[in-house]
Amino acid sequence: MRQVAYLAVLAGLTVSLAGFSSLRKEAGLDQSAPDEFAVVTKAPLIIPPDYNLKPPRPGAAPTRGASASGRPPRPRR
Repeated sequence: MRQVAYLAVLAGLTVSLAGFSSLRKEAGLDQSAPDEFAVVTKAPLIIPPDYNLKPPRPGAAPTRGASASGRPPRPRR
């Protein structure tokens, strides 16, 4: 009878310890190295060129094909 109880306790401990490995992984306590192939490098940010643009004067007429109606200009033929 004692051996059956000992085996039952041993089996219970084995099952409970097996569950702790997945618990450690889910909690983030598992020490694993990052996957170097999963890292993606991003292109560096660039500064756009300076076009020496000046703000429009109040009341000035639109330039470069912009119309007062808000519609794009017709293409030339």
